[in-house]
Amino acid sequence: MSTFDTINSAQPTWTQLAFALFKRCWEGLQARRQRARLCQALSGFSDRELWDMGITRGEIGYLAAGGTVDRDPSCLGTPTANRAEG
Repeated sequence: MSTFDTINSAQPTWTQLAFALFKRCWEGLQARRQRARLCQALSGFSDRELWDMGITRGEIGYLAAGGTVDRDPSCLGTPTANRAEG
C-alpha cells in the first residue's frame, strides 16, 4: 500500500506561487512609491542646500534609485548659484 503525501511535496502549490508573485509586485510598488517620495523631498531643496549635502539636482533620480556618489572633497567647487554672483 503506497500513500501519496501532498503535504510535504517539494514543489510549491499554485497558491504559494501566486502569493509570492503578489508579494513581489507589492514590494516593488512600495519601493517605487518610496523613491518617488524621496525624489519629491530632494527636489524641494534649493541648489545651495543640495550642494551642502554633496549632491546636484541632476543626481536626485540616481540617488533615489539607490545609487551612491563618492567624491574627493578637495575637488568640490562652489555651487552654480555662487559662480553667477562672483
